Amino acid sequence: MCGLLAVHGIWLAACGSVQAPDDPDGAAADGPVAPVPDAGGGGDDGPTGPAARCDPSKPFGAPVLVDRLNTSGPDEGAHLTADELTVFLSRYEQDKTNLYMATRPSIEEPFDAPVAITVLNTGKERWPAPSADGLAVYFLRDGVPHVASRHSTAEPFGPASAMSISASTFGYQDLYSTSTGLYLTAVSFQRVDIIRVERLPSGDFGPPDTVEELAGGVAPVLSGDQQLIYWSTTRTDGGSLGGLDVWEAQRAPSGTFANPKNVTVVNSSRADQPTWVSPDGCVLYLQSERSGNADIYAATRPR
Repeated sequence: MCGLLAVHGIWLAACGSVQAPDDPDGAAADGPVAPVPDAGGGGDDGPTGPAARCDPSKPFGAPVLVDRLNTSGPDEGAHLTADELTVFLSRYEQDKTNLYMATRPSIEEPFDAPVAITVLNTGKERWPAPSADGLAVYFLRDGVPHVASRHSTAEPFGPASAMSISASTFGYQDLYSTSTGLYLTAVSFQRVDIIRVERLPSGDFGPPDTVEELAGGVAPVLSGDQQLIYWSTTRTDGGSLGGLDVWEAQRAPSGTFANPKNVTVVNSSRADQPTWVSPDGCVLYLQSERSGNADIYAATRPR
């Protein structure tokens, strides 16, 4: 049986998990404040198109604070659209959490100041996860998954509706949107589980499937091809720095995630959680309490 443990307001379970490798990534480091993570860009176009903005085989650089997205209070759950021009996040303010969004004209420029999504802020809303095109946003309201939609990105969202995903007794604490469905962290009696639900041809979601090999983990984030997962766990092996650390694992031919590795360079001695990764794998967004407050950071792979 697993035991529940509250760490920085996050419910975790002390459970078994997949075996860690022997050689974790480099050392942890706190990054300086920067307007936006270096998007790379530019460069000479090759014969097959623009040059890649990063080398995906290289490790991430140290995380940097994302300018204009952070306040003096907790800021969490930054999740971008596929073009990286719109970011959704949630903030703790006046004894509740609210959803915000911000835009920018290009990935080389900083985001504008976030604006509250007033029509959706009727309870305690957190952890927004937009669809790739930004026409739908999934989020938690009082621990229950909800979804809201709009006809175009120039229009406001309509009212949200609750989703029927029955895998949790006590509610959900985070979620992530993929091209084929959702990943969520479900909190039940004596258990914390990462689950996935697939989107059916009808547009509804199928039954929940527990990702058993990540038992006790939270905050799942999938790569664009869903072959790589980032998540957070309090496991103490593999070069753990303490608190919640960000880990990664590759999907095996069997469909399960294997060969877990601590992404040491993005971690600190406090709570660190992944929130979104760019489709090309070049930029990883995370929330971290390394400064004593939950803030939004981004780590970028070099060329």
